[in-house]
Amino acid sequence: MLQRAKARYDYNSQYFISAIKVAVSMLSSWKRTKGERPVARKLFIEFSPLLTHFEGISSEYKLRISAKPREFLTIPLKFGSYQEKFIKLWREGKLRIGEIVMNELGNSSI
Repeated sequence: MLQRAKARYDYNSQYFISAIKVAVSMLSSWKRTKGERPVARKLFIEFSPLLTHFEGISSEYKLRISAKPREFLTIPLKFGSYQEKFIKLWREGKLRIGEIVMNELGNSSI
């Protein structure tokens, strides 16, 4: 399945791996609970740490995302005082950034 998707679309392989992981999780949950068929009510994407780079200089923080091989998107980040504590820890090297989730409204969480 991964090879077919890679042949059809020119995206980074980590996107396919992330999508497969989410789909398997939804189907496993459905199979375990034997409820209604799963439906993605809120669209989101999980970015692998291999696809993203968190950049920060003073008050300007950006998320660089690898879209395709050697093609990047840069998204400026807005955050509040609560998130600022974590960014400070990241700058001091006391915190690592893991998987980033972005939903359809444009809100993201780290």
